[in-house]
Formats: sequence, structure tokens, C-alpha cells
Amino acid sequence: MLLPKGASPKAETARQALLLACQLFGVNAGEVERATSERDVACEALEFVMQQLNVGARLHLMRRAARAGQETVLRACLGEQSCGIPAQDTLDSVDEMSDRTALTAACEARSAACVRMLLEAGADADHPDPEDFTPLQMAALCGSEACVELLLNKGATADRADSDGQTPLAFAASGGHEACMRQLLDAEVVIDGEDDEGETALHRCAVDGNESCIKLLLSRGANVNHVSEQSGTTALMCAAYGENAACVQLLSGASFSPKCATFAHTTLLLLLVHPFFF
Repeated sequence: MLLPKGASPKAETARQALLLACQLFGVNAGEVERATSERDVACEALEFVMQQLNVGARLHLMRRAARAGQETVLRACLGEQSCGIPAQDTLDSVDEMSDRTALTAACEARSAACVRMLLEAGADADHPDPEDFTPLQMAALCGSEACVELLLNKGATADRADSDGQTPLAFAASGGHEACMRQLLDAEVVIDGEDDEGETALHRCAVDGNESCIKLLLSRGANVNHVSEQSGTTALMCAAYGENAACVQLLSGASFSPKCATFAHTTLLLLLVHPFFF
């Protein structure tokens, strides 16, 4: 543990260490001790209440705690007492109000501590909610690097697509979360994976004009010439439509070949000579 400058490393008890820290920072030690005592009483009361709840009520509270990122309450819900949350299918049940599992809700709250607790309790890292949204997809969309790491380490499927064909990489790209994209690419996901519209993560980044994410994808070998089957667009066209000069320059310099004489590419060439870019 790192001690503040001036604090004694020889404190024999936690209470002595607390008093020394209070003296150093000019905090009233009595108030700190009272607050600590009140916290301990509150935790004891919470544990008592948990023991009185049946599994259904505890499960409901567990999902709410995960959604709010309330670590203490979640820990109490997942306690080792006989009335704790039991089987995996119960852990992975869905909250009727949010349509989220506890694990997906914890990812949405960006609470790595809650995610860790749920995974250790046996929650399924790949279990989808009714919208076919997995915890990893949610963590990637919300840009929580810690949650993404926990889920990948637990064996979550890095390339799992939802009902629209969208993978965690696509969700991370949509949110402009470069660090999460890097984590997923390090997990060897398919970089040019297509959604139901034939678009890739590179399309997503180009639409949003996210230069750093485009650089990352290009450095990892993304296909800059990929054409969406539905819209007939490339990532370069998406950047041009958005009038993002920096992204157009990046993509046009990445071995793009406009030789294909389709209407889409003709439109692109017209856009590239627009005065906006000069």
C-alpha cells in the first residue's frame, strides 16, 4: 500500500493507520470513525435483510444492484448463505423492466467490480438478453475496457454477432472506443466481419469520422475496398458523404482503387473533387 508523505509505516493496526492519515490531512478522526461505524452498521443491517428475503426477492434486488453498479448490495445478494442466488439459469434470468440480465446490466453500468462478482458466481459470459445482446457487446458499446477484459478472460465469444449481424467490434467502432477495439482485435476477431447490411467496423468508423479508430483498423489490415452489399458503399464513400476531410485522406491513401465503374464509385469520385476538400 502506498502511504502519503509523512505517514508512519509502523502503524500496528488499521485504526492507528486511520488516525495517522487523519492527522496528516487535517481531518477530524472522530467523524471518520463515526462514519466508518455507521457504514459497518449499515452493512450488518443489509446482511440481515438479505437473510430474510426469499430467492425471488433476492434475485430481483441482485439485478437492480447490478444495473446501478451497487457493489455492496450485489455482494450481499450473492452471499454464501443458504438463501443466496443459486443456479446459473437463475443468475442469467432477465429483469422484466430493463430486459437485461444482471451481467449485461453491470456492463452497461461500466461496473467491473459487479461484472467480476457475477462471473465468479457463475454467470454465463455469453448469455444474451431478449434483444440478443450479450454482455461483451454491451461492454464494447459502452467502452468499458475493464469489463471487456474480464469477459474475454472468462471465455466470452469475441466474434458473436447479434440478430442484426453486429459483433462486439462493430459496437466498439460505433461508440468510437479505440481501446476496446484494440482489445478485441488482440483477441483475433474477424476485422472485416459484415453485419446484415454488409457493412464492417471500418464503415462504422468512417460514418462517425473517427480518425484514430480508422488508423487502428487500417494498421491491423482492414479491407479499405470492401463494398457494402446493401448500400454499395465503401468506407471511403462514407467518409466523403460525411465531408470528413481527414478520414477521406486516410482512406484514400490506403491502397484504395476506384477502377470499379459502378455508380457508387462514380459518386465517390465526384465527392472527392468537391471544393470542400481543397
